[in-house]
Amino acid sequence: MNKKMKGLIAGAVAVVVLVAALVVLMLMPGTDDSGASSDVSSTADITINSKTVSDIKSIKVINELGEYTVTPKEGGKYSVTGLTDDIPLNQSGYDNITSDASAIVAKRLLEESENDLEKYGLKEPQAQVQIAYSDGSECSMAIGSEAPLDGGTYVLLDGKVYLFVSHRVDTFLLGNLAFVDKNLTGPAGTGDDTPVLVKMVLSGTLRPQTVVMVDSGNDVSGMSNYNISEPKKRVGDNTKTQELADSIYGISTESVVVVNPTDEQLEEYGLKEPYSEVEAVFEQETIRLKASEPKDGYSYVMNGTRNIIYKLAVEDHPWISATYESIASVMVVTPMITTVSELTITTPEKAYTFELTSVDNEDNTTKVLQQVTYEGKDLDIDNFKNFYQNVISARNRTYTTEQPAEGAEQLLSFRYHYVD
Repeated sequence: MNKKMKGLIAGAVAVVVLVAALVVLMLMPGTDDSGASSDVSSTADITINSKTVSDIKSIKVINELGEYTVTPKEGGKYSVTGLTDDIPLNQSGYDNITSDASAIVAKRLLEESENDLEKYGLKEPQAQVQIAYSDGSECSMAIGSEAPLDGGTYVLLDGKVYLFVSHRVDTFLLGNLAFVDKNLTGPAGTGDDTPVLVKMVLSGTLRPQTVVMVDSGNDVSGMSNYNISEPKKRVGDNTKTQELADSIYGISTESVVVVNPTDEQLEEYGLKEPYSEVEAVFEQETIRLKASEPKDGYSYVMNGTRNIIYKLAVEDHPWISATYESIASVMVVTPMITTVSELTITTPEKAYTFELTSVDNEDNTTKVLQQVTYEGKDLDIDNFKNFYQNVISARNRTYTTEQPAEGAEQLLSFRYHYVD
């Protein structure tokens, strides 16, 4: 190997060493005349204690979001001060904070004393933590600022300054709302456990009139699983009404905003007089939700059984914005031909009445049209079916609240008399 090549390799190695040294130095705040030293640094992890989650008796946290104590209970449950018993808690918040409070391990020891806390963000720490264990021992920590280059977080513990991996102390920076369950409604279930919607009532300032959607059951329209009974009887748009029915369960929110809100807070978040309200009556239970007017893609929402305000991304939640016009079918009325015994079509000149007879098929599984008569004469069934298809294909071009002028002549009407 020639001298030039050896020189290049040696130079590259020197650069790597210098860069590594620079990174280490950048993780350390600079020293000053206080005499604080970084000579105590070590590369090995430092075990503060080897406690387990089951050893934890309580965790008290004080930070800019407030003060609270997490206390384990029997059966894997826990409590958080400031949150009443009716507030549902999540499991992940508890798992995270108890993980940080047990088996405490530091990344590096930086200072043996408390002589210079300001440069570590520990003169006014982000959080103070006091952990009590079942054996009577305790551990007190102050959480300082983050080291450069995501190098970790400075922690004061037993009068010494340590560098911790940030994710081992980040939960101590959260408020007690982080422990509240963010699910607005539970899962829908599967198979036989899938909830069956019976009725949905939509109200709120968005809607000038209450809109009621009901299970069509054996409704003669045959066009939708759900129809509208108020403010006017209409066949529901099958796709939109089904999406509406499916949107009630499994709602996960963005964040928890307020628990046990005051009247002033309900007013502040637009829930004193909600923009949208829904009462969804399932065979298994009734769910009541309300939402504020969406802004920037979000609404503030509440579940009627929980005194909690959540923030929710409104996309894929049609119950917030659905209206009579948006869920009504564009088809005017669509009776199945075998459910009709008589159809009368009236023009200014004459009324035409067609009589229909349907019978069970050979397997007794459905009805089939057997005979159509007009003024006592049999009509061609296939021709009548084509005609009937045109009759029920009448569509709304647009929705309007306008009414015909007084005295306007009625040009055409259809009257269906059903078999039942």
